[in-house]
Amino acid sequence: MQALASGKIDYARVGDTPPVSALASGTKLTYIAEGGTKASGSGVLVKKGSGINSISDLKGKTIAYTVGTSSQYMVLKTLKLAGLKTSDVKLENMDSAAAAVAFAKGKVDAWAIWDPYVAKAELTESAKLLVNGKENKAVNKQLLQKEYKS
Repeated sequence: MQALASGKIDYARVGDTPPVSALASGTKLTYIAEGGTKASGSGVLVKKGSGINSISDLKGKTIAYTVGTSSQYMVLKTLKLAGLKTSDVKLENMDSAAAAVAFAKGKVDAWAIWDPYVAKAELTESAKLLVNGKENKAVNKQLLQKEYKS
């Protein structure tokens, strides 16, 4: 979104939340197309054997996410599904790369993220999806957009 807004690129394929955040902050965008959802590959990851087996087990735990992205929406929808509030957990705003490292090193208990990060963590970090976008109805659609210049 930053590269698009700064004019470094003309088109971007992104999830559904970043353009909404960008529009809310005054960035002028034109939506060109919409793709399929990635609901099955987006969700909240935890480590196998962590003792976190249900959403309610997240109470008191630290969850990594990235503000202004679908992962923030994923966290909010997941907590709501379990009747939890943001004050019931510790939320850590991190970019995807930092969150991947924090999750791998056990610095966070859970990570709200999308594919391909989900698949990689499942393969290399003994991770499992606690809940996915289909289960909590946090559907992430892919959008193709362009900065609007008047």
